[in-house]
Amino acid sequence: MVNRLDQLLQLHKMLVQELLEVQSSAQSYLQGSCKLIDKLKEQWPGMSESKGLIAYDSLVTNITNIMNMARKFNLQLKLNQPVKQKCTIINEAFEKLALDEEEKSNDKVDNKVSELEDSDDFIYPKHNVRTMYKVNDVIKASITYVKETENLTFYIIDLDCSHAEKVKEISQSLQLYQYHGVPPEREVFGLVIDNRILRAVRSSKSSYDPELDEEFWPCYLLDFGETVQLQSKDMMYKLCEEQRHTPAQAIQCRLEKTADSDQELQNKLKDLEYKTVNLEVTSVYDDHIKVDLIKENNTAFHFNTNSQETEPLFQSKEFNPNELNQEEIDMLYDEPLCTSNAMRAVMGYDPQDDKRICRFYNPDTGGCFKGVNCKQEHIPKHPDGWTKDIVPSDSIVYDNVPELIYNKGDVITITPTSVNDLEFFYAQINGSNRFNTPLIWTDDDVPSWKRLQKPPFTFEIVLAKYVDGFWYRAKIVTHDDDYKVFKVFYVDYGNEQLVHLRNIVRCDRAMAKIPFQAVLCRIAGVKNADTTPELKKTGIAKLSKLILNQTMQVNVLGHDEHLVINFVEERFSNIPSMLIEMGYMIPFRFYSK
Repeated sequence: MVNRLDQLLQLHKMLVQELLEVQSSAQSYLQGSCKLIDKLKEQWPGMSESKGLIAYDSLVTNITNIMNMARKFNLQLKLNQPVKQKCTIINEAFEKLALDEEEKSNDKVDNKVSELEDSDDFIYPKHNVRTMYKVNDVIKASITYVKETENLTFYIIDLDCSHAEKVKEISQSLQLYQYHGVPPEREVFGLVIDNRILRAVRSSKSSYDPELDEEFWPCYLLDFGETVQLQSKDMMYKLCEEQRHTPAQAIQCRLEKTADSDQELQNKLKDLEYKTVNLEVTSVYDDHIKVDLIKENNTAFHFNTNSQETEPLFQSKEFNPNELNQEEIDMLYDEPLCTSNAMRAVMGYDPQDDKRICRFYNPDTGGCFKGVNCKQEHIPKHPDGWTKDIVPSDSIVYDNVPELIYNKGDVITITPTSVNDLEFFYAQINGSNRFNTPLIWTDDDVPSWKRLQKPPFTFEIVLAKYVDGFWYRAKIVTHDDDYKVFKVFYVDYGNEQLVHLRNIVRCDRAMAKIPFQAVLCRIAGVKNADTTPELKKTGIAKLSKLILNQTMQVNVLGHDEHLVINFVEERFSNIPSMLIEMGYMIPFRFYSK
């Protein structure tokens, strides 16, 4: 680690030197070009037409080249700013160091105490409103949900609250466990609504719709105050402990009646939904506060996708990589439209073999008549005329091998993520060696400039969009004849899917080098029985239902091309024998104990 830090410091030192040299060269060019333009202004009226044309052609080419390079360089600087998303580990380290001091300062300002509150059969962590606000306090908030217009009741999120920023960061810091059923009734989980992951908790009561043949559960959105209907087919994720215990940000308010009529107040409250407002506290109660509207603000709430006239609540930096126009994207992937070089025009590349390899090379002597004075390479050229040039590619193709080999007799904890066969399944290995940062990205994390302008190579590591709307690391397996649809293997989960080219983006080299989280496991003592494809498919479905996304302990019997395991826990240990009894599998002595 010390050596890596030294390398990083040395690399940054080189960067500083290069940027200072760029700055000096840019200033020198600006000074020279300004002086030249001033002289041309003076001499242009008396200059002949031929000299003026020569000067014009020369300067136009020079200025255009420098301008295009400067625009591309500025764009690269903006795209590669050290923002939080690209420095997650560093930011987390600094946040942990400053956490205690930040919490102390926030407590002095907010004086907020979190407690469990039971409301309408929903149990969730909630702020203590009485210690949170006092009469005459001014709150800058966004109205998230108007509950009852007749009673002027609505919910807000306090923008000055120390936890408000976590509302938008939940989708970036999710645990990668997806519920394949309904979460427990008192557990805070992530519910996907309109491609956003929102914190929610469900009720213990449910209703059944016989027409739809579907069961529904009332579900409360902790940070919005709204109650929605939850179905088992909805996409739900398990949150980390910190996200589950963060108090609900939705605070119930009631608007104080003024000289305006009730109808005017109700209409005004409807218009303010998803807007940022300034409120003055007039009364504080156990479960809500009374407020008076003191100033309107037309800033739209972050999750309101319909508003186009207002700016987002959580404003990021002014430069947005997701809003690059086509001209800027083309500039990042610019290629010459024409060339006078025949090889580049036909092949797209100009081979350097004739310049690099000595044409007087003698294979018998391993050199040429020039001896040590010859500075060219002494190797034979390809017999068929192919180039031997080695050019680093921007594409990332890795044959990832496991960093840790487990020994026979080791007991490890795994979580199966994909079952594609009765003998084999893919699983993530839990423990200290597991990569802690979630390898999942939203559309906001994938800027438009990363979209592929050319089809990827086979076995290239990319980011591919899954059916749940999120992006995951994947390896290209095959493609169709038109190079439009690709079969990808999700390296952190083990499943495969057909993905269109528009849903594939480049994967950063640092992210691609992270060890694949999906490990191929084989159940010891059994192998596939000679059955029909339909029966095998039924067996895979049963095995998936028994082990998929279940955390379990297994005993390692071997680790070569795959991990050979036996189930240790009693609830899973009878799975092989059960599959044998059902006729899906047969005993296989080679891997039995």
